[in-house]
Amino acid sequence: MKEKVIVIGATGYIGSSLCKELHKENYAVYAVAFEKEYDHIQKYIESYISLDLTNEENTQSLVDFLCETDPRNVIIAVGAVNYTHNLKTSWQMNVIPIENILTAMRKAGNLKYKRILFLGSVASHGFNTLKNKENLITEKYDTFQKGRSIYCDVKRKATQLFQQLIDEGFPGIIIEPGSLVGESLGGRETTNSGLIQKILKGYPVLSGGASYISLAVLIKGISSCLKKGKVGETYILGGENLTMKEFALVVNKVYSDKYHQKKIKQSVIVLPRFISSVLGFFNLVINKQQALLGSSFHYIDNSKATNDFNYEHSNNDIVTAIKSSI
Repeated sequence: MKEKVIVIGATGYIGSSLCKELHKENYAVYAVAFEKEYDHIQKYIESYISLDLTNEENTQSLVDFLCETDPRNVIIAVGAVNYTHNLKTSWQMNVIPIENILTAMRKAGNLKYKRILFLGSVASHGFNTLKNKENLITEKYDTFQKGRSIYCDVKRKATQLFQQLIDEGFPGIIIEPGSLVGESLGGRETTNSGLIQKILKGYPVLSGGASYISLAVLIKGISSCLKKGKVGETYILGGENLTMKEFALVVNKVYSDKYHQKKIKQSVIVLPRFISSVLGFFNLVINKQQALLGSSFHYIDNSKATNDFNYEHSNNDIVTAIKSSI
């Protein structure tokens, strides 16, 4: 008999690819999401329920679905990255759904779960202002400063809420991905899809850096964690630690190779931090949040995930992911 797993947020950028991967690995996949349309995942799932989980009134419907399905595993992949949102909107999209999902899980009780995976973000650890690539963010170390970033604040809060569920005895695991790159099902995109297009048009890049991770590798990592991850733990899943300039040069090289262009852009314009701060302050081209995060750094240490469930990411993985995005 196939092991049952519920994916909450199943039609999204990560959730849709997860449904495909879990189906491939012989799980019986049950899907929950806000959208009415789910054609891009339909052949990978057993059933689908559309719920607006920002609305507390839908909590009981989720309780009923959990009890009827009686899954061994649940994966929570809800939330959205949008640096133009204010605190109220970001809270509505990233915190309120988690509150309602966790309320439903408590009401349903512990249904003999093996693992409940919560997909958060490395942003919950904050961002560094230092360029030193030895200054890695790990599961036990961060640079969080409340109020410095709306996105960091809401992701931190959502993670804290899920940690409370773990503390109550539920078999939870927190997964915090880095900066995602790659094509997903149904044309879903990440913020880096837009960044790649701007790079190819010759736009300047900001002065920060990130751990760029292939969506395909993340999906494999989540699947491995579902089998081997240690309950109660947090795992950061990153990729290649690159400055935005280094990332832009890789993008240009991939584009040249893919379309057989003879000339490769050898230089990329980088906006100094003070210029991006001024642009953000006056909301010119970029806003304050984009200027702040784009000029900061979040380089990641993957060693814990590597040790516990053999998570691996290579430079070739990010090249393949960029190729799928252009």
